[in-house]
Amino acid sequence: MKRYTAFIAPTDDFHGTGEELPEAWQNDHPAVYHIDFEVPDGTPNRLIVLIARGLFWEDQWSMDDTVFNVVEDLSPEDTRPLGHNPTEAGTKDGDLWSKRENEWDDKVNW
Repeated sequence: MKRYTAFIAPTDDFHGTGEELPEAWQNDHPAVYHIDFEVPDGTPNRLIVLIARGLFWEDQWSMDDTVFNVVEDLSPEDTRPLGHNPTEAGTKDGDLWSKRENEWDDKVNW
């Protein structure tokens, strides 16, 4: 799998080109929106662009009055899968109704 980042910004708020979007995003430009996604290795560039446009369309963006760019992932050191939420690390589903000793046992008020 190969990771990509797609950038988009409205031309009213961003007066640069599509090639300038990644740098503007890295500099925290408030008008630049991005989406990270993965595609299988060997996916043609045309299909990668179509996937990115579809993701933007799904988020209510239009190609009208916007600048757009897709680049290979800018953070190769990040090997976590997309959708990984580090805040969920270490959490477990607990069995509140178990009969083990020293567990919370207020079954009536739960």
